[in-house]
Amino acid sequence: MSAIAPTPTDADAKNAPSSGRLFFLNLSAGRILSANPDGSDLKTIINEGRKLPDGLALDVAPGHIYWTNMGDPKKNDGSIMRSDLNGKNMTAIVPPGGTSRRSNSNWIRGAASFTGRTGKACG
Repeated sequence: MSAIAPTPTDADAKNAPSSGRLFFLNLSAGRILSANPDGSDLKTIINEGRKLPDGLALDVAPGHIYWTNMGDPKKNDGSIMRSDLNGKNMTAIVPPGGTSRRSNSNWIRGAASFTGRTGKACG
C-alpha cells in the first residue's frame, strides 16, 4: 500500500492543509475537521456550533472548502458557505434562508455536487 502524497497547490502558500489530508463533517457538533489519512493530526477547521453542516466539497487548486448548512427545516435558514482550507476567510455563498430542502450547487468549477437531505444528488 502506498502513502498518499500531498499535491502542491496554491493552498500551500496560504499555510493551509493540502490534498494529502482528509476532510469530514461532525454534524452534531457543527464542525468540519481535517486529519492525515492515518488519523493523526486531527484539526477542527470550522466550528459553527448548531448550524448542522451536511454537505462538503473541496476545491484544492484555489484552496477552498465549500459546505452546506441544513439549518432548521421549520425556519428555512439553510446556507452554503466557503472558506480557505485552513478555515480562514469564511463567507456566505448563499446566505441563511437562500436554500431550500434540495439545494443545488453544481457550480464550483463544474466539480461540486451537493446533495439534498434525501442523500440524492441535486440538479
